[in-house]
Amino acid sequence: MSRFNLTFSGEILTGANPSAVRQRFGELFDIEDADRIERFFSGQTITLRRNLNRKEAAHYYHQLHLLGAVAALVKTTAEESADPSPTIPRPPAGKDPSSAKTKTNQPAETAATDALGQVWAVGSKGATSLTRKEVSGAPARTTKNPINLSARIKASKEAARNQAEEQREKESARLSAREVMREAEESQLGRAETKNTRLDQEKALQKEQERPATQEKTERTAEAARIKAEAEEQQHREEAARKKAEAEEQQRREDTACKKAEAEEQQRREEAARKKAEAEEQQRREGTARKKAEAEEQQRREEAARKKAEAEEQQRREEAARKKAEAEEQQRREETARKKAEAEERQRLASELTDIDQQTQEKIRLIQSDALQKRSTAKQLSDKRLLAIDHGTHSSAAQRTGFLVLSEAIGAVRAENGNANGATPPVRTHQAGEPNFYSLRPFRNTEKVKNRASSATTMKKRSLQLGAAAALLFLVSAAQLFTLQDKGQLNGPRAVAIDSNSGVVLLAEDTLLMHDRAGVFQSSITATDLGLHSLRSPLAFDAAGTMIIAGSILTDSGETSPLFLARCNMQKKSCAPLLQSNLGLRQFIVNPMDNSILLAGAGQLIKIDPQGKISAEAKLALAESAVMRLHAGLLFISSVEGPAISVYRYEDSAFAKQLDEILLIPPLALESGRSKVANFAWSANAWWVVLRNPDSGDQGVYRFDENWGFLNEIKPVTSDVALKLVSWGEKTLIHNFRDTDIARFNAAGKPEIPFTSSRLAEIFSTREEHSTLARWLWQGGVIFASLLLFVCAGAVVLSGLRQQVYKSHRASGAEPVDEYAPKLRWIDPAVDRAKILRQRAISYYLIALAIVIIAAAQSVDTWHMCALLLFLSGPGIALSILRRSSAGHIGILFDRLLLVNTAGMYHIAGGSNIQFRGAFLVIDDVIVFTGSRLLPAFNKNQVTEWASPLVTAGIKVDSKTIVVKLLEARHPVALAICSLMGGSLSALLALGLRTIFQP
Repeated sequence: MSRFNLTFSGEILTGANPSAVRQRFGELFDIEDADRIERFFSGQTITLRRNLNRKEAAHYYHQLHLLGAVAALVKTTAEESADPSPTIPRPPAGKDPSSAKTKTNQPAETAATDALGQVWAVGSKGATSLTRKEVSGAPARTTKNPINLSARIKASKEAARNQAEEQREKESARLSAREVMREAEESQLGRAETKNTRLDQEKALQKEQERPATQEKTERTAEAARIKAEAEEQQHREEAARKKAEAEEQQRREDTACKKAEAEEQQRREEAARKKAEAEEQQRREGTARKKAEAEEQQRREEAARKKAEAEEQQRREEAARKKAEAEEQQRREETARKKAEAEERQRLASELTDIDQQTQEKIRLIQSDALQKRSTAKQLSDKRLLAIDHGTHSSAAQRTGFLVLSEAIGAVRAENGNANGATPPVRTHQAGEPNFYSLRPFRNTEKVKNRASSATTMKKRSLQLGAAAALLFLVSAAQLFTLQDKGQLNGPRAVAIDSNSGVVLLAEDTLLMHDRAGVFQSSITATDLGLHSLRSPLAFDAAGTMIIAGSILTDSGETSPLFLARCNMQKKSCAPLLQSNLGLRQFIVNPMDNSILLAGAGQLIKIDPQGKISAEAKLALAESAVMRLHAGLLFISSVEGPAISVYRYEDSAFAKQLDEILLIPPLALESGRSKVANFAWSANAWWVVLRNPDSGDQGVYRFDENWGFLNEIKPVTSDVALKLVSWGEKTLIHNFRDTDIARFNAAGKPEIPFTSSRLAEIFSTREEHSTLARWLWQGGVIFASLLLFVCAGAVVLSGLRQQVYKSHRASGAEPVDEYAPKLRWIDPAVDRAKILRQRAISYYLIALAIVIIAAAQSVDTWHMCALLLFLSGPGIALSILRRSSAGHIGILFDRLLLVNTAGMYHIAGGSNIQFRGAFLVIDDVIVFTGSRLLPAFNKNQVTEWASPLVTAGIKVDSKTIVVKLLEARHPVALAICSLMGGSLSALLALGLRTIFQP
């Protein structure tokens, strides 16, 4: 029988915690010294166990793999098998779960183990798998706790192995003593032979004369040699025993001294560690106290600095308030004086205009009387014809002369009036930043303006209502879309079964698709045809060809009933309930021998007879997706933990009694981390097993022989979706719920043409078309609801801002400015503003064109190209809006500011009625952007010298006020920002539509 050495080189599995692996390694082998444990992980190959049989080697290899260490099994030679070299101590009973029994129970446990007939196969490269050998007449184990049977067997084998090692040690000592005795005998015999040869030579010389005496002497010499040899042998034995006793005593003393030295060293280390810990604790306390004192001192200093800063801040505020009050008082006085002077000036100008009008009227009257007199004289001197001809000419000339004289008179009066005041009126010239006064319109405080706060509140409520409706539409659309996605994942059969005629039956949603033994579709039967509401996997056929399936019906209240087992006659298309209670139905199989059914429920295993009555049941811990198979009179169930399959009996007398636990560790599965049995089946004279990685969900299919010896891996069958195995004669089918095609393999595990059902493909193709249309509809609903929700959210935010801004704001209308035209100073616009904006727009257009060309060169699809164009159009439109709009006008009238926005609306104010933030100036709803480095608008020097002194006397507002005023006035800056946002949203909408029409 092959034996193995268990070696370890300190390698740790990827992803395992090294410190945890070392700790569990020490616990497994009962090693408490950290230095000794560390030597095992130094990288040097160390033999942990020698001369292990297959079962022992597989056990230790699996234990080390579970704790995260990578061991290796090396097949031993005949000489190594006979050499009982020492290894590290075996773990005690408390450390190794396999040593749960004492040595007193070794014979009974060994007998039980031999009765089970376990044979473990271990490959030379470390691949191990457990096999079960049929043993006729093996007694059945009857234990109250079948789950611990494997642990008890392992404990008994460990005890038997310990006893065998002790026996080997005794045998080795006995053989050593025998060898010593044999060597002594050979030495004595050699000396005796030498002496006898010499005597024979002497005897040959005196053979004739001393034959009788020589013969007697020879006999005496032989007797003496025998006695001497026996004495020397006895002495040699005593000397060997004494030396052995002395060596053992010396070894014991050395061990005692070593243990004492180790204990003293351990005590010294603990004392040093304790003192070091006390010193560190003292240092930590002192450091904590010092830090606490420093923190308190720092806090005190900060508190004093804070109080001092608060006092200084309070003083500064009071000083600022006093200065502001004085400035406001001074401004109020200056404003009063200015208004008084303006009133006096208006009154003086009005009186002068009245005098001028009176003088002008008098001169006009005199000129008209003189013209009448001259016209009457001319009529008298000419005849009627000439009078008729010349009358119009002279009349027109007289009128023209009168108007000229009137003009001259008015000019003379004004000149005289100016000379009377001692000054010449100045000639007014047009300024660079002056607007066209005929196109200006003043800001009016209308009822609409006064009710903006209340209208904003109303708008906010309506936006909230519409947003709630959009949110509801979004949730409904998203829920429907999620449901469709879940349904879209099901593209394959839920279950596959083989009927009594070797025909293939597929369960697709709630429809059974019947195929003949060649795989050709024959007919379909729906759940409604069988009198059921729905059908669920699994499904199976009994020996009579009747189908057993899980289904549900509709109750009188219209609700779906719980799942129950039903027996269905496919010829008559009728079903009868077999077991009304579902009992937490997870899996079931049919015994073809007596048509009984084994059912795996929630924490229990149940056996029901063909009439639906429970004949046996037992509590049993089963996995959520446990798989059951019947083979060779035994029940095989996938284990809850580890890559193993549990073996049970299913007779009524010994129902659910565990007989064995088969461990499956193919090397390829270990490398991929596939340590969970997901499915298995007996097909084509081999076991087919699906092993799954519990972390990543990766799966693979492996073949084993009847004794669970590893054969090969089935490629390329790997999937992260649950794979199911079905035996179809000499073929094996592997299917999942996502793929329409079913993989087919021959008896050797070679792939063949997949099994394809035309009806199954047609069903899922039609369903895919309907689900695609529905998906488009609900995706459109999601996108529309998202956009509407975004718009409503923006409207709610904007309405809230408008409500806050206009709630406490009181607007006033603008006064006429015609009479102030000669006295206004206008700030010049920025030099070459239009040219700069045009250059920057051209630069952006070139950059955008380059981006589009690069995208086209990269073969960007149509949807992404459309989204890119929409995104790039936003900044282009924004630059176009800014380039085509004017910057407005800014005028200075003494201590007041006159603002004209881009729409021609103006307002004039001063002091606190002016609002500003950054480059924006605001008077009520009239807002002007003074410009920036990228977007020039006005002459910066004039803005700084003329407007800034007036602006600083105003109020600096927050950004939300500027945003509201920009949007209220529809300022070009606001329109440019909206175009940027619109381009981005349009691009996102295009990408969303792509997900609908091109998933």
